[in-house]
Formats: sequence, structure tokens, C-alpha cells
Amino acid sequence: MEKDKKITRKEFLGMALSVGAMLSLGLIARETEGQVEWIRPPGKTAREDFMALCLKCRKCIEVCPTSVIQPGRLQDGLLTYGTPILDFDRGYCNFCQECIDVCPTGALDKEAFSLSPKLGIAQINPDACIAWYWYGCGLCATKCPEEAIVLDAKKRPVVIEDKCTGCGLCEFVCPRPMLRSYDTSNGKGISVKPV
Repeated sequence: MEKDKKITRKEFLGMALSVGAMLSLGLIARETEGQVEWIRPPGKTAREDFMALCLKCRKCIEVCPTSVIQPGRLQDGLLTYGTPILDFDRGYCNFCQECIDVCPTGALDKEAFSLSPKLGIAQINPDACIAWYWYGCGLCATKCPEEAIVLDAKKRPVVIEDKCTGCGLCEFVCPRPMLRSYDTSNGKGISVKPV
């Protein structure tokens, strides 16, 4: 018979530190995951269902014709890592629903899309918007497919929330980082926020 192997103090401390680190990461993930709400592809199921159903298979990312669907990065959160999020710096959503068609688990679902087709709502950031300082931009208003952005009397963009679908085209075309590249700390002049 094989003798029982004794664990050394060094091995025990190593295991205890590993367990402690995993518990700490789990607590941090649980505390921080609800603080940032990412905009997900069209047809996402309820948050808890989406996180349980999504396999991180990347099929929705591969099929996206505008490249707006990107995998969550590690800095986006442990639970978000690898799951599909919309990155309006890379593209916009044209609501083609190809991502829903290829989803193998139902994390993206046509019925959920029909119940809630709005991805988010565009919001103007006056501190970063070129039209609020230099006047004459208005690119977001001219490109909006829903005519949800209009220019006020001073030629500054205003979002009509009822019309906005959150497609992100306005954020994608916003030239602020190029024209005011010396200071991008305030972000773009317009950005889509979750509903």
C-alpha cells in the first residue's frame, strides 16, 4: 500500500493563497459586474439569461457586417470578458439580425428583439461636441438613419429620444477624436448609452 503523502507547510500556504485569490476575484467580479452596463447585440435576452446562455463562441462577431460586435476585453470585467459587446468606435448596428440567426444558444433571440428593438439612446456630450464650440459640424444629424438627431437654432445637435434606436452610427461617424485630438479625455461628442 502507498503511504499517505503529507502536505508541506509551503504547499499548504500555496493552496490557501490560491483559494483566497480565487474567492477575492469572485467577490470583485460580483461587485463590479453590475456597475457598467454594456450595450449588447440586438435580441439579447435578460441580463442573467444572456450571461448564462452565451458560450463566447464568437459566431455573432464573425458574421457582423459592420464589425460593431466585438469581444469584451479583460478590462471590461471578468464576466464580460469574451462576451459580445457593441463597440461604436469600430462600427454601428444596421439591425440585420445576422447575429441572432447564428446564435446557437438563444442568448440572442428574435422574440427578445421584437419586444425590445432599441439598443440604447444617443446622448450629446456638450464638453466634447465640436458643434457646441466650433459650430458647423452636425455630422451625427446628417447621418442618423432615423432622423433622431436634429440641429437647434445654433446648429448644435439635439437627440429626439423617442426616435433613437441606439444604432451607434452617430457615435461611429463623430469626428471629434480626429479634429480635437489634443484632448480626447472627454470622449466623443455623442455616445450611445444603454436604455
